[in-house]
Amino acid sequence: MNTRALIHIVSLDAAQRGRIARLVFDAKHHAEIYSSVDELVSSEPTTGIGLVNAGDDGTYVNKVIDSMALHGQWLPLIAFCDQPRLADVVRFIKSGALDYVTTPKSVAEINVLIDQVLPDAEAQRSKRRTFAEARSRIACLSCREKQVLDHLALGHTNKMIARDLEI
Repeated sequence: MNTRALIHIVSLDAAQRGRIARLVFDAKHHAEIYSSVDELVSSEPTTGIGLVNAGDDGTYVNKVIDSMALHGQWLPLIAFCDQPRLADVVRFIKSGALDYVTTPKSVAEINVLIDQVLPDAEAQRSKRRTFAEARSRIACLSCREKQVLDHLALGHTNKMIARDLEI
């Protein structure tokens, strides 16, 4: 472990938040703890990695993802629970998460987890930033420019675009 990481811990269970935060601090990382998705979203995190308790039925992570997206936020997330179910793991990974693990119980587990996901988190953050920049540039285009862009995306030539759009 070379890099100190900022870990945002989200769990409805106060004792669990405390145990995991202690492990993160003992692993020489920094932990921010949140009792709910609303508390996380209101803090507007822009750096670090989210470590989110998946909840009893595995759906709490999707609530976190949906709520952050609704507020225009994004954070690389890792879900955890005591006994991950395959269906929950698949659903969470498909929604864009980095990993789904059993609840960390030691400093060594925290270090391994962070060392494994930190490079992916930075790559994912870079992709998301590029996507957000492209989205904001496209939003600034006029309707006509968007029509031309749509045709370009379909692979049309300049002559085809000019003919179709009567330019």
